Amino acid sequence: MKKSVIVLIGIIYIAAIVFVGFFGMKVTAYDEMIYITNIECTNEGIRENADGTKTLRFNYVDGGDVLENTLTLTYKVYPDNSTLKGADAATLVYDENTTVATVDGLHITFLKKGVLTVQIKSKDGSNITETIRIIAY
Repeated sequence: MKKSVIVLIGIIYIAAIVFVGFFGMKVTAYDEMIYITNIECTNEGIRENADGTKTLRFNYVDGGDVLENTLTLTYKVYPDNSTLKGADAATLVYDENTTVATVDGLHITFLKKGVLTVQIKSKDGSNITETIRIIAY
């Protein structure tokens, strides 16, 4: 073979690699899961203590009706573009044997004064939690 043919084959080979690399090898992710990296309780009056724990005080009304003694937890997940959002993003974890309150979704109805510790835990498998100590006084 002539030297020019070998050089021409080499140039075509390199051009093919560049062409395929630029146009043909684009990675496209389908159904990509963007995991939650942080959960933040957004209720008014939440306080972060010096040790990093978070406390929320709730005014329990003796003899009050269910609505007066119900607290609805609100939270925000990060990043904003995470796959799971809103009520689908997390669940409440708490001591189910508690006599202080009943929990239905994000609604906590206090039955008496006391302390309830809840965790807002991500549902996407990232195991991100936000722990809040709620004091009904």
